[in-house]
Amino acid sequence: LRELSNVFQGLLQATPAVFGSDARMLARLWAHEAYRVYQDRLVSEADCARFTEQMSKVLKEKLFSVGKEEAILAQPLLFAAFAGDADDKIVGPIETVDSLSVILNKKLHEYNETYARMDLV
Repeated sequence: LRELSNVFQGLLQATPAVFGSDARMLARLWAHEAYRVYQDRLVSEADCARFTEQMSKVLKEKLFSVGKEEAILAQPLLFAAFAGDADDKIVGPIETVDSLSVILNKKLHEYNETYARMDLV
């Protein structure tokens, strides 16, 4: 039950300002949270494959009106509270790995300006 509440806690961080009425983006956030909470705990490749199979099945059966499961599960399936420019912890999507790299480097630069320098590889 704790894991289910963690999924909903992640969903409740969504704001209309970022997600609006975009049901597909909200479904992507749900998938991201489910992967984050459940799949991250799995240890074998077989279990991870089974989880992905079950996610596709649920998306086809329950969220078919939102869009195809391929569009909902399109990679990268990333959302983060630090994705925006503000410090108000609003969850937003990260569209590409390159944009994630830019965001992380920016946040590292901000951290290094505030605290002692931390060089990361």
